[in-house]
Amino acid sequence: MKKIVPILAAIFIFACSSYPTTSTLSRMGGEDEILRKLSDPELRKDKIFVMANMADIADFVVVNIRVNGEVLQIKNSEILVFDLIEGENSILSFGEIFGDEVRSCRPYENYVFNTADFKDTDTHYFVIVDRGCYADLHLEKEGFFYIKSNPDLKWQDNPWLINKDWATWNKYSNQ
Repeated sequence: MKKIVPILAAIFIFACSSYPTTSTLSRMGGEDEILRKLSDPELRKDKIFVMANMADIADFVVVNIRVNGEVLQIKNSEILVFDLIEGENSILSFGEIFGDEVRSCRPYENYVFNTADFKDTDTHYFVIVDRGCYADLHLEKEGFFYIKSNPDLKWQDNPWLINKDWATWNKYSNQ
């Protein structure tokens, strides 16, 4: 029985150490370049922008975001950019503990969209929200920029939301 506390402490420390503690932007920089691409209509063509809007979680929490197979880390208020590929594109945000993907509203199930369904759209925008699990919300351009300027926006009945499958993540929601 004496050994149970050290064993549990070791497991806890290992779990914490296996979770990323810094975001990709914190490690590699590039925020100015991303903002430059976001503000220039020509530079944002054929891009996917992802913003984390998770004000209710601690500043040290970092979320993994996988877009078209590339995994980067993001924390609240950061924006990452990915290349849009012709055809199917996929996105999934998740935490990671002991190598397992956790806290995704779509566990192991990427949100997939096809550029053929968006013929007049050359840039796609996503916001990650945390409502008990991480949800990847596909938004119209106007909504993305509005939320960037107004991060406290409530998500219910959002007119800019493209992926309206609320049932997938709303069952985990704290709202």
